[in-house]
Amino acid sequence: MVKTVDLLWQLAVDRHGFVTTREATAAGVAPTELVKLAHRGRLERPVHGVYRVPYVPVGPLDDY
Repeated sequence: MVKTVDLLWQLAVDRHGFVTTREATAAGVAPTELVKLAHRGRLERPVHGVYRVPYVPVGPLDDY
C-alpha cells in the first residue's frame, strides 16, 4: 500500500513539485487529506487548488 505522501511525491516529481487538487483526487487522494497535510506542514498551498510538495527541489520556474 502506497502512503498518501509517497503518492503525492510521485505525482509532483514530474510537475516541478506541484500537484492540483484535481490530479490528486484522480489518483485517489481525498481533498480533505490535502488540507490536513498542508496544515501539518507536509504540503505547501501557494494558491487555491494547487499544492507543492516541499521535498521536491525548487526550480527556476516555481514562481510562475
